[in-house]
Amino acid sequence: MIFSVTPLYALPIAAITLALWFRVSAMRSKTGVSFGDGGDKALLQRIRQHGNCLEWSSFVLILMILAEGMDAPDFYLHISGALLLIGRIA
Repeated sequence: MIFSVTPLYALPIAAITLALWFRVSAMRSKTGVSFGDGGDKALLQRIRQHGNCLEWSSFVLILMILAEGMDAPDFYLHISGALLLIGRIA
C-alpha cells in the first residue's frame, strides 16, 4: 500500500518540530542549562512548545496513517492534516 496523503503533512510538521528543537537548543546554549529548565521561564516555554508539538503531532499523524491504511476518504485526511498544520503554525 502506498500512502499518499499523510506524508504531505508529515514533512511540514517534521520541519516545524525541527525548528522548535533548534530554538530549544539555542536557548540552552545561551543560558548554559543542559538539563531541565534551570528556572528560566523562557526556556521552559520553548521546551513545552517543542514537547507539545511532538506529543500531539505524532498522535495525530499515527491516526491519519491508520485511517489512510483503512481507505478513509482523502477529503477527511486532508481536513485532518490541514487542521493539524494550521494548529502547529498558530
